[in-house]
Amino acid sequence: MNFDGISGLKMNVVSQFPYTKKTDATLSKIEDHVSLGGGHLPVGSFLTGIPQFRDSSGRQVDGSEKKDGNISITAEETQHKGQKYFDEIEHKHISGNITTLSMFEGEGIIARTDRYKAGVNDQYLLYNESYLKSPSNTGSRIPVTLTIMENSQENASHKFASNYTVQEIMTDPVKAKAFEQDYLKGESEYFSLARDEKTGLIFDGYNLDEKTGLIKDVRFWSAPSKESLDLGICIKALQGDEKAAMVVSKNNPSKAKQVASDILKKKMDSYMDFHKKNPGYGGFLPWIYIKDEVTPASDWVGAIPGLDNGEWVWSVLVAEKTLRKEGFPEIADKYKEYSDILTSKLGKIFYDKEAGKIRADVQVVNPESPDTEYKTSKNIPGKCDYLGDFHEGFMLTLFVLLFGKEISENDQKKILENVHTKRVESKHGTTWEAWCGSAHESWAYLFLPFRDIPEYKDLFRIREEIRTQNAAERGYPGLGASTNEPGGTGYLSACGIEGIGTMEPVHNDKFAIYGAFPLLQECSDKIEGNYGLAWLLNMLKADKMQGPLGGGESATNDGKKACCVKTVDGTFPNLLAMMGGIEHETADMLKDYGLYDKFRGIMESKYKEAFGSEPLKEPKGLALPSVSVPVYGAGDYI
Repeated sequence: MNFDGISGLKMNVVSQFPYTKKTDATLSKIEDHVSLGGGHLPVGSFLTGIPQFRDSSGRQVDGSEKKDGNISITAEETQHKGQKYFDEIEHKHISGNITTLSMFEGEGIIARTDRYKAGVNDQYLLYNESYLKSPSNTGSRIPVTLTIMENSQENASHKFASNYTVQEIMTDPVKAKAFEQDYLKGESEYFSLARDEKTGLIFDGYNLDEKTGLIKDVRFWSAPSKESLDLGICIKALQGDEKAAMVVSKNNPSKAKQVASDILKKKMDSYMDFHKKNPGYGGFLPWIYIKDEVTPASDWVGAIPGLDNGEWVWSVLVAEKTLRKEGFPEIADKYKEYSDILTSKLGKIFYDKEAGKIRADVQVVNPESPDTEYKTSKNIPGKCDYLGDFHEGFMLTLFVLLFGKEISENDQKKILENVHTKRVESKHGTTWEAWCGSAHESWAYLFLPFRDIPEYKDLFRIREEIRTQNAAERGYPGLGASTNEPGGTGYLSACGIEGIGTMEPVHNDKFAIYGAFPLLQECSDKIEGNYGLAWLLNMLKADKMQGPLGGGESATNDGKKACCVKTVDGTFPNLLAMMGGIEHETADMLKDYGLYDKFRGIMESKYKEAFGSEPLKEPKGLALPSVSVPVYGAGDYI
């Protein structure tokens, strides 16, 4: 096998030895700064041209004694007796201009080169130039053996989007299924790395190297909203969902249930540990830092984010029911104990009786005391006072209404009176009033059984018709959603759908991969004609929207800038949506608690209030992308 003309080779560290200069031959200069773990090799470092140990043909060439008929050489033998070995090395073109070298999670090294004719499993040594000039200077050498493991980025398994077309996704079920499976399997690498090994808690994600797409450093903060997504996927895996199995247990899907249960156990142990240390939070989580231990993030000490917890608590309750049903009673008991903690003080923590509203962000007077008082966050920078929206915020409102033991009927009436939405007519159909129309505003549909109610099922579908028609009409190659900034470090909230919200999007010259999740959920029960897969494919084809860890985060519509991060928010909504979300599992949980009918009653009442009895309009249906993202080649990962 040879890789002539490729731009990248993946290599793994296989051993370290005190090699001497004898093994050096046919060296090639590194053209740029390269990184190795936390340090750097300067310009002028070298890659050796002699394979070490056994090459891809099984030939041993590491300078050791001849053994079992394998050829072995030393630098001296090469210089004086073995010109043929030089000839062979030159023929294989083992050397090349190295442009990038980086350590991956302490396990592997990636080298990018402009030319190679070398076999998979060939191995090489790396040296610093000063070591070559002065063999006694042992501190200058980098005695690391590298092994070529796979071929170039162009042919790597994660670069699969180019194998498909939007038309094939819509008309060829075999191709559509293959693309879906490629995507799910591609995300399994990130899933395996997404959480802290000790605590099982999900990281926000990783910052990626802008050249290689490999992990640069950890985004070590997190929030309960991110936990909700991780719990959701584990719940699907516990149930034996085939798509979840491909993601959760990348090497052996048959073990997905065990992997998921192990993750859920670690998480619960961590939730309990945090609660014991910080009882004033009442079992709820602030934004957190996950380092040697789990601590409140610096700007969330003594504060509880209602929005994020409202997204998380549903997953905790559903996890308990699923664990019990699938044969993990001991872990289920722990989740039940914790669920009881969460529901024990709902009214005290989140309900502002004087205002008749649900608190958005709660101030905890004494986080170390279980008997602490709670206050509404008023006039506090970065915090919100009340939740009254019909989007993600309604998840906490519903949780308090359904599980808040101390919430009277009169209190419930006041709370519902302070939740507002209204009917909006756009040229593409009828919808509920948005903020900006970001896909993020449909988060609740992943978790709650809104679509059990026919009117909400229609609303959800029409929202996606509006989303796709608007994007296609305006020539957007992808779907706008609140996201990390392409080519920058900020967060862009004002992204979504023009003309349906209280605020117009101003960043719709960008798209976010996870912007497809509501559409993926709408189409999760079909393969052929899956508009969600079609839009997902169109976005993945952009530069840097596929990398070693799976799909990308966000990019500009012109393809010139990308956000080089990999986050749970930018990834897991798509995965959970493709699995159908946990809406049906939540419905079953509510039925077990005897609360399903009450849930439906609340939702039907709010629908009539906003939409009346007039039929919803949907004049056009779903739309396909009208343009592709321009590809510049040089802008992709190497």
